[in-house]
Amino acid sequence: MPALSAREKNLHKRHTPEEQQMRDKRARIALTRIHCDVLKLWRRCTDKRCKRHRRCRGNAAPCLHRTLGTIPRNMREYIFRQVRAGGPFRLPPVNNLEWEMRQTPADNWLWGAGPCG
Repeated sequence: MPALSAREKNLHKRHTPEEQQMRDKRARIALTRIHCDVLKLWRRCTDKRCKRHRRCRGNAAPCLHRTLGTIPRNMREYIFRQVRAGGPFRLPPVNNLEWEMRQTPADNWLWGAGPCG
């Protein structure tokens, strides 16, 4: 393999594009679940597993997207603080991408800026 010049650095040398995409998907799924846990969407879920475990156990994206329009703006700061802490169960991030997403308000990636899930 030929050596790369300073301008041609391979910045993604640790992960292939497919691996990078999978890491991003895992981070978004984990954050969506944490949002569902913070909002306690399991109370209204039709999946019995969610009610039994008192947390999201299935596909969290549809539940969250149904609820997004009903969340008042003044609650978003509270939700941001809770998600940043890992939700009610204080879950650690699954990877560094999730950690970075937790540091930014969800307005940037969840409420309208990009697809979730």
